[in-house]
Amino acid sequence: MFLRNGCPDMKKGIFALSAHVMKINWAAKIHHIPVERLLEELNLSIQDTVEASEEQQEQEPTRH
Repeated sequence: MFLRNGCPDMKKGIFALSAHVMKINWAAKIHHIPVERLLEELNLSIQDTVEASEEQQEQEPTRH
């Protein structure tokens, strides 16, 4: 989501740490993204991740 907005890869280096401690308002301001848009995109990312996880669980065989 941040990569689409021209931000660096958050999975590497100091950015991974900053993602855990930075407040949403600060992140929006630093990346020049309106707070509402940032929240909408974060929520969509979470929803997509949950849906993908649920689909994967449905496809895995049940172990007994």
